[in-house]
Amino acid sequence: MALEIPAVAFAVIEALTFKLQWVSVLLQILGTESVGERLAHLLVKLAETYGEPFENGMRIRFLFSHEDLAAMVGALRRWVSMAISSPQKAGVLRIHKRHLVIVDPDRLRPPQ
Repeated sequence: MALEIPAVAFAVIEALTFKLQWVSVLLQILGTESVGERLAHLLVKLAETYGEPFENGMRIRFLFSHEDLAAMVGALRRWVSMAISSPQKAGVLRIHKRHLVIVDPDRLRPPQ
């Protein structure tokens, strides 16, 4: 299929590249950062990789549930739900029709 439809091959490579990069980052931060900090890293990375300009922010063009995000940061869904509320209240992140919209990636990034 990849030989007949190059777009499929490109999409698979793009997805695998993102996953490999994220696993590398996650291994570095898993033991040293809180769920909120790991989630912030993930959201910034998703915006950089899959973001598109949208109403004063970057909309992540794929849908991610709290359960999806929890699996990616190595946490329980309820911890992600609690952690995601803080940037929403601060106006740094919002949800529009189930899409995550990063309003201010610089404020979302945890301090280095």
